[in-house]
Amino acid sequence: MLRYNYLTPLFFLFFFYSFNLKSQSHSQVWPTIEMTGKVNKDLDLKFKYRNKYDFEEGESTASWVNFGISYDINDLTLGLYYRELSKTNRRGRYLERRPYVDISYEIFKNFKVRLRNAFRFRENYEENLIRNRFRVQYSTKVIGLSPFILNEIFMSNMSFNRNRVGIGFKKKIKKTPITLKPSYIIEFFRNDETRGALLLGLEVKF
Repeated sequence: MLRYNYLTPLFFLFFFYSFNLKSQSHSQVWPTIEMTGKVNKDLDLKFKYRNKYDFEEGESTASWVNFGISYDINDLTLGLYYRELSKTNRRGRYLERRPYVDISYEIFKNFKVRLRNAFRFRENYEENLIRNRFRVQYSTKVIGLSPFILNEIFMSNMSFNRNRVGIGFKKKIKKTPITLKPSYIIEFFRNDETRGALLLGLEVKF
């Protein structure tokens, strides 16, 4: 019970801070669907789709599809993925391809770290990028839910790009392969811009 009481003020502080940021940030919603098919005890096939709708722009500013495989070795998970992304910026809409490696490790129960290294091949850009992402995430279980909080640092070519902070929960729907994963994300960019996003996640496991 002590750990639940410890997490409760973190949830309230996070949402209070996020509402204070609303006036100076982009507000977005990210519908997301994940699908996982188990090949054997340790090997999974994975698919993921996300769309990012920006209320200030009045349109979708990015969407991507992701697929790959992951392999479990005790508390270590190794993943190899490919992402294809369509994105809008000041130069217009362009396509980006990202093969990447994903490594996650459960340091102790409910506490995980993840490292992701991606190669970004961007259409109509002379320079391609290497992106590194490092995430820490803590989760627990309370009243049939699995709340979590995370922090993730993004680096591009070894330079800081942004910091992502998120809080949410998972809820397994009984007698179905479906898990609901809503969360709220705040991103702090190096140019002092902030962005808040409601992530509406749905996961299906076969």
